[in-house]
Amino acid sequence: MPDVDVRDGIRPAIEASGKKRIFIAGQAGMTRQQLCDIESKRRKLEANEMFALCRAIGTTPDALYEAATKTIPTLGQ
Repeated sequence: MPDVDVRDGIRPAIEASGKKRIFIAGQAGMTRQQLCDIESKRRKLEANEMFALCRAIGTTPDALYEAATKTIPTLGQ
C-alpha cells in the first residue's frame, strides 16, 4: 500500500464543502497563503492545524485521510 499524505485530502474536502479558501483559512487561524502552501506540500501540516482545518471545512481527520487515499493513482487506472 502506498504512503498516504493527508494533505492530498484537503483540496477535495474544501471543494466538497463549497466554502472559499480565504474563509476556511481564517476560521482555521491561518492565512490563505499558508493553506495553499499546505495543499501544495510546500509546508508541512501540524496536527493542531489539521484539526482546525477539519473544523473550518466541516469534516474529520478520518474523512481527509479517506479523500487522500482516493487521490492516489493505482496501476491499471
